[in-house]
Amino acid sequence: MRSKIAILVVLSLCPFFIACPASTSTTLSTPAPPTNPAATYTKISQALLVIAQTTGTLQNSVIVANSQKILSDANTKDILLICGKVNTFVGQASTIIRGQAAISTASKASLVSLIDPLISAFQADINQGLLGITDVNTKSAVSVSLLFIQTTLSGILVAIS
Repeated sequence: MRSKIAILVVLSLCPFFIACPASTSTTLSTPAPPTNPAATYTKISQALLVIAQTTGTLQNSVIVANSQKILSDANTKDILLICGKVNTFVGQASTIIRGQAAISTASKASLVSLIDPLISAFQADINQGLLGITDVNTKSAVSVSLLFIQTTLSGILVAIS
């Protein structure tokens, strides 16, 4: 049953890796400036959608794993707290860019002020959330999901820089 949950999480992420290769790149080189100011807006909007979908899938998988006693209540709480921080960021970022044809300088500064502390705290949160997971498959699946979210957050930061 544990392997089914791990497979479910990994398979649920496959469309993101296939459909969004540019947003999942782990290379953090500075992209060429978009020729169209709306291009950055579109990339950020798409990244926020992918983050929200991935976070939702992770939350559901963690809750199922907990109900099957694969994850402890403490681990489930830690991971869901990370997901809560990410969901709060997605909501705030969506509010900032909603209704804009292109992202203004002030909006970029607001996004950076939201992303910087989240990325800074993310690794410590991941380490704490994964620390007590004993099932290797579950730990790997949760880790892949969280690292994907972290990479996508970093990609947003690069896009607006």
